[in-house]
Amino acid sequence: MTHLGTRSLTQRGAMSLEGPDPRRLGNEPADRIAEHYRTEARMRRRILTAAPAERSGLYARAYEAIIGRAETSPPEAQEAEAIRRRRQVAGQVKALSHYLKASSRVLEIGPGDGLLSMALCQRVAAVTAVDVRDGLSHVPDLPANLELVVSDVRAAPVEPRAYDLAITDQLLEHLHPEDVEGLLAGAWTALRPGGLLIVLTPNRLLGPHDISRFYDHDEPRGLHLHEFSFAELRTVLQLAGFVRVRPMMGGGRYWIRSSAALVGGVEATLEALPTALRRRLVRAPAVRAALNSMLGVRALAWKD
Repeated sequence: MTHLGTRSLTQRGAMSLEGPDPRRLGNEPADRIAEHYRTEARMRRRILTAAPAERSGLYARAYEAIIGRAETSPPEAQEAEAIRRRRQVAGQVKALSHYLKASSRVLEIGPGDGLLSMALCQRVAAVTAVDVRDGLSHVPDLPANLELVVSDVRAAPVEPRAYDLAITDQLLEHLHPEDVEGLLAGAWTALRPGGLLIVLTPNRLLGPHDISRFYDHDEPRGLHLHEFSFAELRTVLQLAGFVRVRPMMGGGRYWIRSSAALVGGVEATLEALPTALRRRLVRAPAVRAALNSMLGVRALAWKD
C-alpha cells in the first residue's frame, strides 16, 4: 500500500467548501454532519502526515470522534443502530460458524464495541481482542475466555503461531496505508500454519462510505483513509504472506466463497465506466443491493 503515497490521500482530505447534499441526509441535521465532516477532515490530515510512532494515539482519538458522532445522534437513530448492530453480529457469528471449532483460538484486531468478540466466546475456547483503546473493561460480566489487549494494532504483542482464526472488521479503511501492511503481516505471524484471516472492509467502488457519503464526493475525505477494492486487498494480503486469497459473497448470516476472477472482473468493469455513470449506477437501490452482496469486500486469506 505504500505505493499509494500520502500526498494524494492528504489532498483528498481537503475540506469541502460546499455543504452536505440534502438528498443524502435522511433525518440527519445538515449542521451536525458538516461539523463532523470538518472534524474528520482535520484528523485525516493529522494521521496522514504524522510520524509512525504518533499514529497509534491518533487512531484512538479518531475512534473517539466516530463514537462521539454516534452518541450525538437522535435517540431513535441510536436505538435503530443498536438493533441493526445486534442483528449484524448474530449474522456474522452464524456465517463464521463454518470456520469455528470448540477448541479454536480467535484473534480479533480492532473489536470496536466488542460485541463480536464476546459472542464468539460462546463458541470457541478463547478470544483475544486487540485495540488501540480500552473500550471493553467497563462492560459487566465479560466472558472469562476473553483477553483484552490494548496496543498498537500494527504490532500487537500476541503469541505467534497461536491462533486458528483472525478477524478484522471495518478497520483497514481507517489506517494509514503503511500501517495496513504491518497489521496484515502481524496477523500472518499470529496465525498457526493453515490458519485463516477474515477481512471485512467496504469496497472503494461503491463508496465513499465515511462521512463523505453525505457530500458529492467520489472518494473518502474523512476517516476512511483508504477504501479498497477486492483486487487491491488481495494484492496487499499476498504481499503480507497470504498466498491463497478468496472473496466471499452474500450478507447477513449467509456468506459463500466466490471467485476472485468473477469479483475482479466486475470490479474492472465498474472501474472502466465513466465516473458519473458509475456513481449513478451504484446509487440505484436495486443495483447497489446486488453489488453490495457481490462486492462488499469480504476476503478469506489462508496461511499455508
